[in-house]
Amino acid sequence: MPCTPFDLMWDNQPLESVMLDKADPIMDVAFFNVRLLEAETSREHGMSFDEAWYALPLLTREMMVAARIGRQWLSSLQAEDAAKRSRR
Repeated sequence: MPCTPFDLMWDNQPLESVMLDKADPIMDVAFFNVRLLEAETSREHGMSFDEAWYALPLLTREMMVAARIGRQWLSSLQAEDAAKRSRR
């Protein structure tokens, strides 16, 4: 089973595997590698990527990236649900 460099887990499965199982190209790790997610997360929190981000403990960085992914994924699922409801 493939794992992200940080071994991020989602429901006791490697996050990358869970994301690849979904047909949502917005969240597909083929489009968003972990380094890009880290850079975007550090920017979202107003941190410099090269210094402040890597000064944080690894577990903290993992949790911040996972929270960002979760928010994006939830937003995508809500938009998909709204689109389905509007077609009815």
